[in-house]
Amino acid sequence: MSLAKNPLYQKFASTMARLAPAPGGAIIIGLSGGLDSVCLFHFLLQFVGTHEWQHDQTQELTHELTHELTLIAHHQQHLIRGEESFADQRFVEELCRENGVRLYVSEDDVPALAKAQNLEDTARKVRHANWLLLADQLSLQFTDVKIATAHHADDQAETLLLHLERGTGLKGLGGMKEADGRYIRPLLGFTREELLACAAEEGWLWREDSTNQITDYRRNFLRNQVLPLWQSQADPGLTARIASGSCKIREVEELVSRLVDECVETLRVYPGEIFYPASLHYYSCRQFAKLDPALQPLVMRQLAANAGLMSDLEEVHTLDMFHLVHEGTGEKQLHLPHDYRFFRNRDYFWFEEERTVYAASASASVAASAAAASAASAASAQIPLAHRTYADDVEIPLMLDSQGVANLPDSTWKVLLLTSSEDKGLPAALQGATFRTARPGDYFYTRNGRRVSLKDWFTARAVPHHIRKYAWVLAKEREILSSPLIHDESVNMAPKAGSATDGACLVWYNSRK
Repeated sequence: MSLAKNPLYQKFASTMARLAPAPGGAIIIGLSGGLDSVCLFHFLLQFVGTHEWQHDQTQELTHELTHELTLIAHHQQHLIRGEESFADQRFVEELCRENGVRLYVSEDDVPALAKAQNLEDTARKVRHANWLLLADQLSLQFTDVKIATAHHADDQAETLLLHLERGTGLKGLGGMKEADGRYIRPLLGFTREELLACAAEEGWLWREDSTNQITDYRRNFLRNQVLPLWQSQADPGLTARIASGSCKIREVEELVSRLVDECVETLRVYPGEIFYPASLHYYSCRQFAKLDPALQPLVMRQLAANAGLMSDLEEVHTLDMFHLVHEGTGEKQLHLPHDYRFFRNRDYFWFEEERTVYAASASASVAASAAAASAASAASAQIPLAHRTYADDVEIPLMLDSQGVANLPDSTWKVLLLTSSEDKGLPAALQGATFRTARPGDYFYTRNGRRVSLKDWFTARAVPHHIRKYAWVLAKEREILSSPLIHDESVNMAPKAGSATDGACLVWYNSRK
């Protein structure tokens, strides 16, 4: 029996009709040389020659030969198993050569990249990075590019058990999707036993990975010990039923995800205080506490994902975040995977990466003059506090151009000097002043002449500690002459009435339109 008439292939072709790229597109197959990827390779070879399919009047599946799709293979050389891995590569090269399939090979020293990290996880990340890179390159040649992986029902069962072990939510119970962005997984409805029988019937050869027997890897432990023991005590078709159950849960998860998105919008708040970076998203602790308890962990995970933390967020992290939101007071923070942090300050909580460039929200305080009005109209509501990373220290001499404008390192960040004089030169009180970030011992004078420690000002307004040292100020030694943080309270210049600075002020604004 030809492969085209094989019932397993008929099922595959029906699945691919939903997942295939548009005509003129390409399918990249991750080809390791193992049983699963070899079966997918032969199925896809058949499919790209029988791309258009339909049911005739007798409801029997028929095919029309076309050449509208291109199959491209990618093999990842991990340099993990020595000569065995190079034998796998030679096998894949010969398989592609025999079938006229273009092959790309990536070689990465995964053991060196992994170091103290999980070897299996590092290998997976390397593969996916190279697949996406290849897809980007091929997008210049093909109308649509999909990446096909050979995950099947047994892999889905293993993934579900791993998620349960880590304390997953509803999304994790849904397992892997058949279609997820550029990725397609057309074998999720097939068991490994079915693939093994098909390969034997068709006479296909494949390679066995010796590391699949190492039970130190959690997935291998589940694959080689837990699931076989479970299957021996259960009715036939256990993994297929698990995969089917995951599919049903995923349908419910998609419905719930829409509800979660609605909840996320109700939590958004926009702090009016200038010291909160406007580039981040903030959420109300009070509104979060009002959510249904069943929705809270789902919403919290979605908020983390929106901030860029897409993986490795475990139940213990979620519980710690709940504690800070519900019971925490004042300023608190929590370290999360992948160099992310969770912050709670007063009534707000938010996520951010360890190294962040801040942009604080504020409206520029402008003097009543035509020049100031022009500057204000050009300004947006986003005024950066600091354009630097946590380890940097910045100090820049004050220099004005012919228009009386000073530029900070961020090209959109400008300071306009307004004086009653036509002279745009630097007033004597500003000679030797520098733009820098806040430092211990800084102070300023209020409009009534009272000296105020910047530290006390920060404390009185509950400015988050991790933000304090990143605020831009214009200062001479420890005296702050001007800052967007205190523009409503300070004189913005040295308070010497009748001096050369009388009637002058600085307008801080962002020129980004």
